[in-house]
Amino acid sequence: MVPFVVMLVVLLVCRGLGALGLSIFATWQLATAVALAVMFLFTATSHFAPMKEDLIKMVPHGLPYPRQVVLVTGVLEILGAIGLLLPATRIAASSAWEESHAALDAPADAVNLDCASAVDGVDDPLISAELSNLNPC
Repeated sequence: MVPFVVMLVVLLVCRGLGALGLSIFATWQLATAVALAVMFLFTATSHFAPMKEDLIKMVPHGLPYPRQVVLVTGVLEILGAIGLLLPATRIAASSAWEESHAALDAPADAVNLDCASAVDGVDDPLISAELSNLNPC
């Protein structure tokens, strides 16, 4: 939720600056590209901070070298953010993000859902997900 709020605030600030006459933010497309880039940079920091240990736990067990997977995906997020800021690479960067999400994030999401459903005695999936983070399966 926090990354979404960061993106939304940056988007509104960029559009506000565009309304004040800063031409680079005069269109929604450019303001959105900047907002997404900031969000990716924001989320990439977790791949290199103490929170990376939690991200490592989310890597599906079938993937080798989970620590390296987390570090590589952090670097890819940074490169994607840079790519979104460059007009020549914007479309390629967004396409690459879509493919990497399908290949790496979706399997991790499935593992987390399995962990959440394995928590006994809790019917609420949101609470189960939180508990599974405390006690990963």
